[in-house]
Amino acid sequence: MAIPIEMGSTPIIPLVLGICRINYSCPGHSNYQSHRMDETMGSRHAKAEKAIANREAFRTPSIHAIVGKVHSTGMLPTDWAGKYAFDDVEYTVMSYDTPIGWVNNGGEIVIPPVKYSQTTTQHQYIVRSYL
Repeated sequence: MAIPIEMGSTPIIPLVLGICRINYSCPGHSNYQSHRMDETMGSRHAKAEKAIANREAFRTPSIHAIVGKVHSTGMLPTDWAGKYAFDDVEYTVMSYDTPIGWVNNGGEIVIPPVKYSQTTTQHQYIVRSYL
C-alpha cells in the first residue's frame, strides 16, 4: 500500500512501504532526498526509460545505450561476454562500462541475470521494464 509522505511541499509516494524502488524512496532510506520526485523533475531515469523503450542512443553519467555493439564488456561474466561477442547486436544498454542488456538482429532481448551494485541493479530493473 502506497502512503503519501509530505516533505516540504512535495509529496513523496513509495511504491511499497519500506521497499525502495528506482524513482521512489521509503522513509528510512539514507538517500531519501535524492530519490524525490515532483511534478517538474519527473523520474530520475525518464530520459533512459524513454530512450530504451524506443531503442535510441542516450547517455547519462551512469547508464547509457548505443545502437550497435560496444567493444568492451566491462564486468560482464565470461560466459555472457562470449554470448555478447557472438551475437549480432543491434542495441546495447550499459551501466557504466558493462553491457546489462541488448537486442540482437533477430529481435531476441538478452538481459543477463548477473548481480552487480545497487545502482546497476536499478539500471537492470529499467532495462527489464522498458526494453
